Amino acid sequence: MFLIVRILIIIASIMITFPARLTHGATVENGSSYTLEQCYLLALARSEIIASQIELINQAEEHILEHRASFSPTVNFSSNLTTQQTPDNPLLQSVFSANQATAQVTAKENLFNGFRDFAVVRQKTSEKEAARYAKAEAEVRLFEDTAQSFYNVLAYEHDISNFENEIAANQKRKEDLKARIRVAQARESDLVSVESAIASLEAVLSNAMGLLSVAREVFAFLTGLPNNTAVVDVEIYPQQLGEPEKWMESYERRPDIQEAKWNLNAAERGVHAAQGGYYPSVDLLADYYLTRPGLYSGINWDLQLNITLPLFSGGLIQSQVRDAESQMRQKETVLSQTKREAERDIRSAYNMLKADLIQVSKLEKAAELAQRNYELLLKDNQFGNVSNIDLLQALANAHQLKRGRDHARFNAKLDYAKLQAVSSARDLSSPRDPGVNR
Repeated sequence: MFLIVRILIIIASIMITFPARLTHGATVENGSSYTLEQCYLLALARSEIIASQIELINQAEEHILEHRASFSPTVNFSSNLTTQQTPDNPLLQSVFSANQATAQVTAKENLFNGFRDFAVVRQKTSEKEAARYAKAEAEVRLFEDTAQSFYNVLAYEHDISNFENEIAANQKRKEDLKARIRVAQARESDLVSVESAIASLEAVLSNAMGLLSVAREVFAFLTGLPNNTAVVDVEIYPQQLGEPEKWMESYERRPDIQEAKWNLNAAERGVHAAQGGYYPSVDLLADYYLTRPGLYSGINWDLQLNITLPLFSGGLIQSQVRDAESQMRQKETVLSQTKREAERDIRSAYNMLKADLIQVSKLEKAAELAQRNYELLLKDNQFGNVSNIDLLQALANAHQLKRGRDHARFNAKLDYAKLQAVSSARDLSSPRDPGVNR
């Protein structure tokens, strides 16, 4: 009978794990199960943080357009109607009439502004790229949160399945003991021990169901899926990680590093814009008059060239330049710190995954041996060579090691996903590299 139960459990396990053989990103045929990648895409579509970052990118784009407008001429129409007291002198009354009307079209073009306009446009362009990488960094954090929620659901589901299997094994043991008690081959205390174990497992199972419920609520919050949605794990972690330097090869592509680079680039442009205050500015103005009063009535247009040279501003320009240079040095410090933190994150994730792989290997062997030990003790118990307490302990130990093995596997997959994310080995976002147009 025990062999039949074992066969049924193996068949059920194969049926449960079969979806894992699907290709990455695929769904099962009924469309009711979701992979980690699909859950992440759903979380990406509904995240308010990502939506906010997109709006920041849109605002940065508009800031670029606003400052590009300074390169274009401005054309304005103005009209003025003045009523005034006329002078007593009859000769001046024709010049200074009581009612004067002026209507004109004015065009203004900035010819030179100390290169500040060019620097500001480049600065705003860099800020837009920094905003794009800030969005990419938010996507990385969202992926980590989604992966954590995804594997929490799977881990608790496997815990529940394991507890149910352990309870079923104890129930079978209970029935066997009842039969043996009737023929005086077992004691009543043995039956009580099994019933106590079942009650304890049912209590732990109830707690696991509560943890699963909480995990599914977090999962539903992130993805927008119903909290009873089935998830399928198709992720595979490597058996060999290689050297840590392998994972450092792509860390320069990390969104936070690229964002820091673009912010530094913007700060450098800000220094150039501030230094433009030392240079003169040249403006060209043209007026065309539709109506002019008095002596100017016959003059229909004029043209002006204005040159402004800053001589003294109370130290304002110098202060603006020093402020911009200070901001640039701050961004350099942030970039340096971000790089060091990125290296720390990658090494930490690498070491954690390395430890996970060792733990998985050890627990797989331990779980296999514990299960074998239980099966041998079960045979010996039938001949009265092993006590009921020893058998119960062996059964509990076997299932505990199975739960530990399952948790270790899921932790390894979660930590591998995090290592891919923090090292930019997994393509979650691909904005332009700031070195292209710098």
